[in-house]
Amino acid sequence: MAEYCLRADEFAMLSDKYDAYSIDFAYGLRMLELCIENASDVLGERLGFEEFAEWLDDLSQHVTEGFEYLERYVDSLESSDSTAQQEERDDALESDKVELSELADLIRVAADGLESALDNSPVASVVPDLSEEEEERLDEEVESVAEKVREVGFETYHFLIGAQYHWEKVASSDIEKLKLQDVSRMFGEKRVERETIQESGEPEPPQVRKQIPGRFRAARADASVGSIRRRIERVFGLPDGSVALCGPDGKALRADARIATLRRRWDA
Repeated sequence: MAEYCLRADEFAMLSDKYDAYSIDFAYGLRMLELCIENASDVLGERLGFEEFAEWLDDLSQHVTEGFEYLERYVDSLESSDSTAQQEERDDALESDKVELSELADLIRVAADGLESALDNSPVASVVPDLSEEEEERLDEEVESVAEKVREVGFETYHFLIGAQYHWEKVASSDIEKLKLQDVSRMFGEKRVERETIQESGEPEPPQVRKQIPGRFRAARADASVGSIRRRIERVFGLPDGSVALCGPDGKALRADARIATLRRRWDA
């Protein structure tokens, strides 16, 4: 498995903000954050990568949660430097602080959520009119890039649970530097596409799919009802929120329910 790392300038910025106790948490979170940003920029808008982009958004939420805990911890350190400032804070702000004794437990909450999200690897989204060979290539490509993100994600998880430390990610020689991969460029640079400028200067109306695709893959049992619902809306050009997946009783299933649950209710 490849080893991933932050650039020296990124690490320097973290070192200026976080103390010796929180730096490892911040290192792991920033590593995954940059990986997600790069994957989203390079791949997020490609056909067939819609579910992959949604998965990145889910991972990003757990990274944000971890950073929020760190920000509250840093704020508590800054406020403790000045008794006068601390006394001026109102009760609501004081209760929002995170003490040293609490930080590891809160970060573990973010780590557990991240671990669960990483286990839900995405598959290629439906792209109309692809041949079976093209579908297989798309499946393999999505699986390949998702696996790279998962590798970085699980490294982040080990930073958050205290099983890995930042000094293991600092190369002391040119040979070691060659073994480490910069997460901010692991999927390449974002493609810059030329904008088509119309003579009239009016915006081009959105393209509407004229032909309904005739072949689809069955939804995975572990896919969420919400993701399949959005996929149906996207493929058939329907308004957001217009599709509901219901049980035999006519009640719509929650967005976070699994397709396996939907099938089980109808098979009963």
